[in-house]
Amino acid sequence: MATVRRTRLRLLYFMIAFVLVNLLLTGLDIHPMSRATDSLINPSIHCASLPCDTLIYGRPVSLLLKKEDQAPPYSRRPDGVDIYTNYTLNRLAAVDRNNNSMKSIVNDVTSFRYSINAADSQCRANDGILMVVVVVVTAPDHFHKRQLVRQTWANRMTNTSWARHVFLTGRTSNATHQKSIEEESQHFRDIVQLDMMDSYDILTVKSVALLHWAQHFCISATKVSFILKCDDDVYINTERLKSAVTAIKKTIPYYESGVYGTKIVIDNPPQRKLESKHYVSFELWPWPAYPSYLYGGCYLLGRKALVPLLTAAQTTPYFPFEDLYLIGLCSRKAHVPLWTFDKMFIMENGNQTSDPCFVGQSITWQTRSNGQFLESHQATKKLYENQIKCNSSSPAPIGHSTHSGGNNNNNSVIHFQLIDPLEYETWSRNVSLVYPLNKEQTVVKA
Repeated sequence: MATVRRTRLRLLYFMIAFVLVNLLLTGLDIHPMSRATDSLINPSIHCASLPCDTLIYGRPVSLLLKKEDQAPPYSRRPDGVDIYTNYTLNRLAAVDRNNNSMKSIVNDVTSFRYSINAADSQCRANDGILMVVVVVVTAPDHFHKRQLVRQTWANRMTNTSWARHVFLTGRTSNATHQKSIEEESQHFRDIVQLDMMDSYDILTVKSVALLHWAQHFCISATKVSFILKCDDDVYINTERLKSAVTAIKKTIPYYESGVYGTKIVIDNPPQRKLESKHYVSFELWPWPAYPSYLYGGCYLLGRKALVPLLTAAQTTPYFPFEDLYLIGLCSRKAHVPLWTFDKMFIMENGNQTSDPCFVGQSITWQTRSNGQFLESHQATKKLYENQIKCNSSSPAPIGHSTHSGGNNNNNSVIHFQLIDPLEYETWSRNVSLVYPLNKEQTVVKA
């Protein structure tokens, strides 16, 4: 009997200790279930313009969703994004640091307006549901680039039931250009014009508006599976894109919640030279490296990744570089998984735009001139008409095999790999070294 009593007492002591430890961890904010969803959209504000039933961000929200709509198990702590947010808001004197309100809304991401909107014509298929809507980010005066896109890769999508395209631009103070855009819209019905003056400085805002437009007019209305964001100097191999989307849907779990791009940029240092186009001051970014991010020239967004990114953008101060901001800071804050395939977007084409192997295996690539753009189109067209062939004898990588329909020249496997940026970068480990800043303190150059 004494042995039984001792055993029961030990069990009671163990249970009491377990409860006390859990209470202690919760109070210190180290217990997993005590972690707050700092950037959750306020439901009363969010539901006014975005469909609440598509929200997948954050643990409390995911518990309210149907099982098939829940977010993937990708729940790393946002690490330095909160520090960047606090630092920037303090620097701008936007909030009282002692307030420690991480749920403060710093960007209005639900009130974008569009003076021209091609959603009715470009977000619906002739029959069935669209797989992809390509949103081409362009400037108001880039008439020739838009026309080049229409005459080349976009023309291959015109009569299909799986993809459409739109051009996203802002307003212009040039009355002649504005009139031309309006006439262009009436003729082609593929223009979305953000009701905001366009400039290089608002690229990040335009990209956030892209998410808002796609979610509000395409995703919620027509159930489009993917949004492909591209710049107007990017050529798209449409057959290869279709193969990539098919491969993603067949092989990747929770594919609608991911972002798909090319290799991740790791530990990229800020440009400190004043003459650089990408100059960033120590005050704006005091750390020696950026967080990891995907190249922004072209990337694919799953339909359920848009609201989490908008949620994060709502509480994360804007940064000048849209790829670093959206597919670096916001994707990390929203726990959006990043998938990479080295042929998804080629930034430096190495003058290979006439090479059948290059154009046949690549999905999208940046061009340096209208000549390269046309050269890319001619090579792609000849490849799919079997006028030229890729004679590469290099073995295909191991992965999920997906071929372009009706073409035997391209046997390159499409295989996306899940990447955890925190495993590689130094920023997440060093981000706290220059934080916090008092109003009397200044940033010291490294």
